Amino acid sequence: AVALQSAADAKRASRQQDPDSSPDSDDSLEASPMELVPADDLVDAFGVGYGDMSEALASIQNELSDSPNLAAKAIADLIVLIPLTTLGESWPVPEMAWSQAQEWKVHGSPLIAVDLSLPPLTRTSCGFVARLWLPSARGAEDDDSETQPMDGEDQQSESDLGPGHRLVALVCYLWSFRHYVVFCRRQREPTRCLMFNDLPGLTRGAPKELDWEQVPDACYRYSLTPRLALYESLDAAEDVVRSRRAAVAAAAAQSSAASGRAAGRACGDDNDGAVAGGVAVGGGEGTEASSATGRTRPDSQCTHQ
Repeated sequence: AVALQSAADAKRASRQQDPDSSPDSDDSLEASPMELVPADDLVDAFGVGYGDMSEALASIQNELSDSPNLAAKAIADLIVLIPLTTLGESWPVPEMAWSQAQEWKVHGSPLIAVDLSLPPLTRTSCGFVARLWLPSARGAEDDDSETQPMDGEDQQSESDLGPGHRLVALVCYLWSFRHYVVFCRRQREPTRCLMFNDLPGLTRGAPKELDWEQVPDACYRYSLTPRLALYESLDAAEDVVRSRRAAVAAAAAQSSAASGRAAGRACGDDNDGAVAGGVAVGGGEGTEASSATGRTRPDSQCTHQ
């Protein structure tokens, strides 16, 4: 937008200097070559924005937490963010993220996002780090049909983080254009992923679908730095659902018990009043017998029964 505006201003200035120029000439604005606006110019024009993926995810989580919708609040509680620093000589690996999750006692969360705070890397390092965060192989490299799972068997038994979390998305960053590209796991084919890029001109020739094993080569070719890995655990999600159902059932039982106790107290008050009234007003032989035995007349029985 900035480049087109500058070209339009230059064109108008040229026409003012040469009144005989025709707007339909061959060198019109429509024939001008399109160029990408530098990322720094866009930042100056529109502001920094979220800054990075972890900040964007935190903003989404805060919006869900502040929502009046109880379901939205529950979703916010299912997401945790694990930041991994690059201090030291070792590269960040999934084992480090899982150790951090266990230390923070959030390893049972259904959704775990790992923030990779990596600086700009060389193309070789981009491919190397991407390979460190690839999902585990699930038998695709073995073509022997005898070792392949039969129909109905679980082909996703291996995990990528801890005992049960699987990689569902790897978010990469193109530093030169401050642009994000995402590789998302296919549900039906976990050994393959879809590449999402809303500026395809920055990754010309990249396939929209590829094997996970091809992701490091794509990161190397287009200088894509891994910045965030998102994991999910279906077992952990089911555990959360079961625990929430149990909590709801326990709360309902407690509420029912409290209502029963309140009804019992109200019934006792009614009986006491009926007995006291019979002694004070009637004073008769039948009333005294009722008072002595703790029984009341049929017409004074508690309606709560």
